[in-house]
Amino acid sequence: EFSVKTKNCFWLAVLAMGLAAGWSLSTAGAEPPATSGGAETDAQKAEDAEMANLQRRMQSFKNLTDEGTFQIHDLLSCTIDLESGRVNAQITRLVFPIKPAMVRAKVLGLSDPLADNAVWMLQNAAVVSVAPGQTVPAPKFDPAHPPVLTLARNDPDQFKSGQVWQTGCSTAHGDVSFHAVGKGINIGFVQHPASPTATEFNFMVGDKPVVIFTARSLLDLLAQHPAEVRQYLAPMLAHLVGRDVLELGPGDVYSVFPGAPADPAVAKPVADLLAPMNSYSPEKRETASAELAKLGTPGILAVLRLDRSKLSQEQKTRCDQFLRSGKTRDFDDPALAGQNVYFLLDAMNYPDAQIRLAAKKALETRQGHPLDVDVSASSDAAVRLPALDKLRSDYAAKEGAKATTQPG
Repeated sequence: EFSVKTKNCFWLAVLAMGLAAGWSLSTAGAEPPATSGGAETDAQKAEDAEMANLQRRMQSFKNLTDEGTFQIHDLLSCTIDLESGRVNAQITRLVFPIKPAMVRAKVLGLSDPLADNAVWMLQNAAVVSVAPGQTVPAPKFDPAHPPVLTLARNDPDQFKSGQVWQTGCSTAHGDVSFHAVGKGINIGFVQHPASPTATEFNFMVGDKPVVIFTARSLLDLLAQHPAEVRQYLAPMLAHLVGRDVLELGPGDVYSVFPGAPADPAVAKPVADLLAPMNSYSPEKRETASAELAKLGTPGILAVLRLDRSKLSQEQKTRCDQFLRSGKTRDFDDPALAGQNVYFLLDAMNYPDAQIRLAAKKALETRQGHPLDVDVSASSDAAVRLPALDKLRSDYAAKEGAKATTQPG
């Protein structure tokens, strides 16, 4: 069954990280912090031991070979396929060790307050098959079988209740898994490629029972359980990827809605960077790409409004690399994306009011009736989002009912 196989894959990846890093209470390292006078309770002893274990784990990561510094997009890409609603997550294998090993790295491109001190692990692990009730054998490298690639972010000193100290992604044989582990919190997301209920989202907080949701895709999960997905899954992905992949990016909306013009004050520097992108000097080409990246969302809009027929292949490649940084959805045809209900609902919550209004008009035309959602420039996002989630849920339920009544 999917749930057993996929959960085994996910937890084996996590367990492999622990084994390679020497995660055990017998590992040499920091001693449990001393308590202030009096007899130590069993609960305090357990907490002290847990804290010491976490400190040893973190120290073991710092002792790994330093592989260097990378941008997050050089290591991990994460988008959502608009047609299937499934996650496209890819860990770049080129920077990983060729044989099973674990190294550490410095990762840039994330803006949260903890990012500068985070320790990142990159692991290439042999695939391990384990029957129920058996122990995990020592990993063996088999070139004929793709390895489990794991990228994990570890945040020092995030060991208090409710804090997450490790967030990671693992990929193997088409399976994709994300996890977040902390004190009193455990979140998992697993996507398997060959099952109608191929996506599982589970979380456990404090002493509450584990909650497990299954669906066909991430977008279906969002439609069926918006509150839980936004509270637990979205922050976990953003913490690892550096952006909220559940929200549309400027590269998505401005390619689908071409009416929004580029700012002339940004279009000019974008045009000025095209020439050095064609330079014979690699340094000048790279500098031009770096300067383009600094222009952010206005730059993405300006690049999308360029006449591509006048661009060289080198210029197109570098512009497309920049545009990918502003996309969270994968689609080939902007016209078809503009007819996708999930896309239009997401666009109705985009920060640009003119995009919200254009998306609402398109969805009303598609549905054949007006929508009672205020998306004007003065609308309140805190009111708008629940209304959009209700429309998303209603649409998913209607489509689900339609699917069950169709002849097989």
